[in-house]
Amino acid sequence: MSLDDLAAATNTIVSKQMLSRYERGLSLPPPSVVTALAKALGVPVSRLLSGPRLVVRPVAYRKQTSLTKGAERRIASLLGDELEQRVRVQEAIGIHEVKLPILKIPARSLEDAEDAAKEVRKSWGLGDAPIMSLVDEMESRLVHVIEVDAPDSFDGLSLVAYNEKSKPVAVAAAVKRGVPGDRQRLSLAHELGHILLNVESGVSEEKVAYRFASALLAPANALRRDVGERRTAVDLGELAILKQRYRMSLQAIVYRLRELGIISDSHGQSWFVAIRARGWGKVEPWEIAREEPTWLKRNIHRAVAEGVLRRDEASVLLGADGVSDDTAVSERLEMMQMTREERRRVLEQSVAEALTEYEPDAEWTNAGLEEVAGSDGD
Repeated sequence: MSLDDLAAATNTIVSKQMLSRYERGLSLPPPSVVTALAKALGVPVSRLLSGPRLVVRPVAYRKQTSLTKGAERRIASLLGDELEQRVRVQEAIGIHEVKLPILKIPARSLEDAEDAAKEVRKSWGLGDAPIMSLVDEMESRLVHVIEVDAPDSFDGLSLVAYNEKSKPVAVAAAVKRGVPGDRQRLSLAHELGHILLNVESGVSEEKVAYRFASALLAPANALRRDVGERRTAVDLGELAILKQRYRMSLQAIVYRLRELGIISDSHGQSWFVAIRARGWGKVEPWEIAREEPTWLKRNIHRAVAEGVLRRDEASVLLGADGVSDDTAVSERLEMMQMTREERRRVLEQSVAEALTEYEPDAEWTNAGLEEVAGSDGD
């Protein structure tokens, strides 16, 4: 939001000029303005009154991106805030650290990236089989998948959140919302490479991350079994089947076949030209379904069910999805398991609390209370 937008969203309770002073730390807003700002921004007041507990650092921006520095900073800031919210949920369910070799797998060459993908597959128990849901595999290892509304020039960004002891407590791979599934998967695998690999100076981080991504999604041994060690040509029907099997784009499959030496550079280049000529540069036929992140929603509901996260906090974190209110059902089930005397005490307490909200009324009598508490019905 621009300052003008935010001022308008507060019903002009605060001016653009004062918002600027707040941003620059030259003034502090009074409580009424804090409340208005929180409402306009869709966050609890407590979010504006507490400072950040974490340091969130981008691991790497895509070097070829045409995003301006300002756009990069805005996206990184939004994603950093999003990752902080996930850390709140992590902590609510008792997770206080992430067990990943962040920036620790050495990569001095493209072959190192290939070997790193093999090691990740081995440690994750994936074997050589195609990965049916990369999002599920990443989220199950606490790599948060965040989708972001961003310009077409944005492909992805990886972030790490550190606590006050400089210990990593969360990681995230962010990709553009709404892209086809094959592009989404390659972008996520690419960002995972940035998170895990320690690329030696002088080596292209982007090329290393891409090689890691393609090797993770289409292991060399598996692809050679499916296609053969050496081919003079492949046709479109075969590429379409491989696309569905490995859930990668036609272009990524061709690139992988070429980098493994299964097809020649010239044959690979002829396919790139043919794909562009058909207008399949960004949207290809045989669409691969996008994968939906579920970690956040699932664990927010878990935290609410276990009573470690308030329902209003959960509703803010979930946004429009909200949290269904099944409290009444739970309470009825609990009541059914109580003795008659226990039900009486619970009802007496409920009535006493209710009376504090209303004026005393002659209709609220002990006889009436006894009739309700002593009933064996609903």
